Amino acid sequence: MNLNNLITYYKNKKKEAILQKISPNCKKQYAVIGVGQHSLATFYPLFSYLNIPIRYILTKKSGFGSDVAAKFPVAKAITNYEDILQDPAIAGIFICSRPSTHFELIKKALLHHKYVFTEKPPC
Repeated sequence: MNLNNLITYYKNKKKEAILQKISPNCKKQYAVIGVGQHSLATFYPLFSYLNIPIRYILTKKSGFGSDVAAKFPVAKAITNYEDILQDPAIAGIFICSRPSTHFELIKKALLHHKYVFTEKPPC
């Protein structure tokens, strides 16, 4: 085997290993807080495209959240943040809410050992 074939072989093996980690059967799940216009236009299409396993969508009222949750295979709309924080399957939380709510949401998530992504700089 020449050097180029050997390099190609190992690159392909590395790609396969990475793809194994990105599985639709991923045990880690995520939650999203908010369904504002910015997150609907920017983040929800990204979650769908990347097959991010969204488990919960938190909104003030479950009506519109249920419509959004229907777009993701296992997601459900909820109105209680504690349900997300207490679920051990939730690895991280995407916060797409009003900036004035960021501090308390981030603080609680970090205290429960959840990864956090905030769509805007925390206020």
